[in-house]
Amino acid sequence: MFRNFREVEEYLSENRIVRKVVLAGAHDDISLKALIRARKNGYVEPVFIGDEEKVRDILVSLDENPDEYEIINEKKEGKCARLAMDMINEKKADFPMKGLMQTATFLMAVQNPFGGIADAEAKLNEFTVFEYPEADRMIVTGDCAVNIFPDLKDKENITRNLIRVARAFGSDEVKVACLSVVEKPDPEIQSSVHARALSEMDWGEKVMVEGPFALDNALDEDAARHKGIDSPVAGKADVLLVPDIHAGNILHKAVHFFGHYRFSSGLLGAKCPIIMNSRTDDEDAKYYSVLSAILLSL
Repeated sequence: MFRNFREVEEYLSENRIVRKVVLAGAHDDISLKALIRARKNGYVEPVFIGDEEKVRDILVSLDENPDEYEIINEKKEGKCARLAMDMINEKKADFPMKGLMQTATFLMAVQNPFGGIADAEAKLNEFTVFEYPEADRMIVTGDCAVNIFPDLKDKENITRNLIRVARAFGSDEVKVACLSVVEKPDPEIQSSVHARALSEMDWGEKVMVEGPFALDNALDEDAARHKGIDSPVAGKADVLLVPDIHAGNILHKAVHFFGHYRFSSGLLGAKCPIIMNSRTDDEDAKYYSVLSAILLSL
């Protein structure tokens, strides 16, 4: 499994992997910086949809020649998003990226039954991948942004998508920890009941899904041992399935603001990976999100 995003960069470079990314709402300096960086490193061919005058001004301020880029002029954010989806459907780009626009506007275009790219038989969910330097590895978690109170069926779908992310990042035997606030099922704590139900499902070869786990014993073997937990997943989880959007959002932001770990974000459950970051994410986060989408497209 990749241990950090630097190894991901080296893999993409060695294999000369390039994808075409369409940025919806491209008049955003941070997103432009991330895609320019990915272009210079040879990973992407970007297309920018947004206020062309602003896009050009930003590119000039970044010492880039606007004429070297494909820019589609559209000032309305809803139309920007729809044009990006059209490019995916017409196979003119490999995946979309959200720029300077409301998340709801972007998701409406993704999920539009007439021209969107959402998979009718799947369910969209967010994933986060972050470096965990204390253990010299990477961890996948979700859903931190889309599904508010996922039911058991939702969590099954989310888990399958997160397993897919872990495999894309090189995990051979995927270990999934279903998180709660306790280590044993409690009928008054729904997340613990869901965790046990998920652990009893058949996930196929080389996948272990167990729970409930509190966060400490999912990440730390000593903490698990101290609590008397005997599990091959304890302290070694590749995937952390969060109970709901509240826990996921807090974990995601704690990774960034407390841990200062490098991370990426995106969406699964569509025709292709979707790059969707918070508008406040920095250049690194958006750049690594592009790399993650490329890995998932392989």
